[in-house]
Amino acid sequence: MVEVMVPKPLQKKALYELFLFSTFTFVCIALLLQFLITFQTAILLKHYSISFTYRLFGIGFSPVSAYKWPEARIFIVYGLGMLAFFGAGILLLFLLEKIKHIQWKIRLVLTWIAFFAVHTLPMWMLAGMFFFEGFGIAYQWLFENIYVRVILSLLALMVVVYFRSFWMNMFLKNVYSISFLSGSKNRQTFIKSCFIFPWLAGLIILLPFVWLHHAWSWLVYLVGLGLVLLPIFGNKTPHRKFMIYKAGNKIFSFRFPLPLFLLVVTILWVADYLSKTNF
Repeated sequence: MVEVMVPKPLQKKALYELFLFSTFTFVCIALLLQFLITFQTAILLKHYSISFTYRLFGIGFSPVSAYKWPEARIFIVYGLGMLAFFGAGILLLFLLEKIKHIQWKIRLVLTWIAFFAVHTLPMWMLAGMFFFEGFGIAYQWLFENIYVRVILSLLALMVVVYFRSFWMNMFLKNVYSISFLSGSKNRQTFIKSCFIFPWLAGLIILLPFVWLHHAWSWLVYLVGLGLVLLPIFGNKTPHRKFMIYKAGNKIFSFRFPLPLFLLVVTILWVADYLSKTNF
């Protein structure tokens, strides 16, 4: 029986696998969240007998009479879902703080889910300043004054940027080796490998999905997440103490994870392209 050598955490191969795993998680959660937002919007539109074109990750509209869009309906269709996801993200953060004994890969996935969910509301508020689509429809209809929308969006962004050190702390809790905590440089290496670079790579991978739907609000949301990430990039990472649950094996238990990852993303894009349905 041949023993498989597991690369040490700070070796390039291990960091590459960490980056790839976190990027895959980022892309899958971004698509899952967009699917859920699209799906719940489609259900509500169908309930209100409003014509639309449905794809897995986006909705298109036919001309609709204004009487079908009273203010309460606008808020329910486009605003309630964002508030629900935001609330679910806060609840998940609370659970992550309370539950200590979680395997690091599971905790990393849950941290990304919380990160996406918590930022739905502020980042879609930002997108709503520029684009009259999705949440932006509810945002611009409820706050017709452009100055009010700008002030509210800037306040939301200030809160987001203020809590960026909190998110760095949350992602550092996913370390699976003490070597990542031994010095600011190593802590930065972990943050870059599992938090910053996966966002950048994930953004590039998701661009074909954005282009397919012309979903510019979604693009603003994804780019806006960088307001949380990028200020961390050049800062010193302070020392923190965590309970570490070591990885028992390699991050990937199968060979060639990158081709498989790209194959899955390609299948999802093709499925999205072919899933056009008119209601």
